[in-house]
Amino acid sequence: MSVNGPVEQIHEITRIPATQDGTADRLVLSDQPAAFKRYPGAARRTLPAGLLSSNTSAVDVLSGVKAGAGGCGEDTLASILFLAAGVTRGRRSAAGAPVWFRTSMSAGNLHPIEIYVVAGGVWHYDPWRHGLDCVREYAGQPHAYDSATVILTAVPYRSCWKYAERGFRHIYWDAGTLLSNLLAAADAYGVEAQIELGFDDDEVAGLIGVDGVDEVPLAVVRVGSGGNCRQGPVGSANEGSPVVRDGQRIRLVVQAHAEGNLAEADVDSWRVAIRSTARRAWPAVAPLADPPHPIRLEDVVLRRGSPRRFAPDGMTRAEVEWSLSAATRSTPIDVSPGGTLIEHLVHIHSVDGLAPGCYRVTAEGELERRDDHGDVRRCSRELCLDQAHAGDSAFTVFHVGDLKTVLSAAGGQVATSGNAPAGSGAELEVRGLTLERVGEVAFTAGVPLYLLAPVRASLEEAFMELTAGSVEYQAAMPEPRQRRFATTTEA
Repeated sequence: MSVNGPVEQIHEITRIPATQDGTADRLVLSDQPAAFKRYPGAARRTLPAGLLSSNTSAVDVLSGVKAGAGGCGEDTLASILFLAAGVTRGRRSAAGAPVWFRTSMSAGNLHPIEIYVVAGGVWHYDPWRHGLDCVREYAGQPHAYDSATVILTAVPYRSCWKYAERGFRHIYWDAGTLLSNLLAAADAYGVEAQIELGFDDDEVAGLIGVDGVDEVPLAVVRVGSGGNCRQGPVGSANEGSPVVRDGQRIRLVVQAHAEGNLAEADVDSWRVAIRSTARRAWPAVAPLADPPHPIRLEDVVLRRGSPRRFAPDGMTRAEVEWSLSAATRSTPIDVSPGGTLIEHLVHIHSVDGLAPGCYRVTAEGELERRDDHGDVRRCSRELCLDQAHAGDSAFTVFHVGDLKTVLSAAGGQVATSGNAPAGSGAELEVRGLTLERVGEVAFTAGVPLYLLAPVRASLEEAFMELTAGSVEYQAAMPEPRQRRFATTTEA
C-alpha cells in the first residue's frame, strides 16, 4: 500500500468531516433511505410486548456469568430481539422528520442493520411494531423458537447516505453493537447463542430474499439449540419495500462487499485462516465487587444514551480494570473461538491508582504501561478528530489490529515499506490480493485503514483509476463480480 503523492486525496474521499457543518453541507435530506424495511401485505406475528425480567445482574452478565439454562420460547426470543434492536423512543427533528432511538448504538443513529428469524419459516423483525413479518413459509413446520436462527443484514446506503464510502466501515461497527446486545440478552436469559461469520453469502441472501447488493448478509446467529437454515422453503419470498431508491449505490462499497463473498466450499478454509491470527482472550472475568449500580441488564439497555459530555470526576482502578476485562473477553464466534482478532490500547486520563498515560490491555485483562505521549488528554482529542469528549473522559480506548498478520493469513504476501518494523504504523506492501480483498480482510479483523491504494508506475494514473466511478450516486450498476476465497495457509 502506498500513500505517496496525490493519491493521498483518496483519503479525503473517505475521511470523516472535521465539523458537523461539513457533513451537513453534503446531505440531501430527501435522499435519506427509509429507517425501517416493511413487508406490506405479509402475514404478521405480533410478539409479546412485555419484557421478561432476568435474574442475573448486568455486572454478572457482562462478566460472562450466564443465567441458569432456560428455554427460548416466544417470550424469550421477543425480549432478546427487542434488547438487540428495538425502538425505545422517538422525537421530531428540527425539519419535522421522525427520529427513532434504538436499544443498540449506531453511527449517526442511522441503523443500517436488519434482522431475520428462521423458525418454522423465514421472518423479518420489524423493530417499530415489534413483530415478525413472513418472508417465506415452511409447510407443516411449527414455529420452533427454541431452535431459531437469527440472520443480520446491512443496508449499506443507510450509512453511506451520510458518510459516503466511509459508511462501509460503520455497518460492521453497527452490526457489532447489535450483536453484543443480543449475546448479552441471551446470556441474561440463559439461552445459548453462537455467531457465524463464515457462510455461503448467495445461499443466505437467497433464503431471506435479499439481493446481496443493496442489502447484504453479515452474520448468522444460532439461538437455543441452533436452528437449521436449510429446511426447504415453500414458494418464493415475499417482497419487502425497497430499501433504497434507484441510483442510491456507491460503486466502491458494492465492489468491496462482493470481493468478500464466500461459497460453501470456501467457508472452512476461510475460518482456519482467520483463526490462525487470533490471540487468546478470557471467556469470563471476575465480577466487580460491590458494583455502584447493581441493576439488571435490560434496565441498563433501556437507559442507554449517546453521551457527548463526561463528568470531570474520575473512576477507580478496579472499575476501569473490570470494564476493560469484561469488554475484551472472548465471544462465541466461529472466526476466533476463545480468542480475539484485535487488541486494545487505553489512554488513562483520570483514574485513581493509575498514572495518566498510554496503556495496553493484556490477554489477562491487565493494564501494561506503554510509551508516554505527553498531554494524554490532548492526544486523545486529536486522535478522535478533535472531539472534546474524547479527552474529557476518565479513559478512552482505541481498538487496533495486526493488519500484516491477517492479510498474510488471507493469502497475501505482505512486506513493510522502508525500514520501519511491522506494527509500527508504517506502510504495508501487499501482493497477491486485490485492493477490495485487502479492505474486506481488514474490516473482518477490526483493523482501520486510513489509506489504501495500488502501487502504480504513474501516481496520476493511480489517482484517475481509483476515483473513476467512485462518486456517491450511480444511475446504473452492473452486477458485482464474485470472487471466492482461496488460501494456502494451514492452521
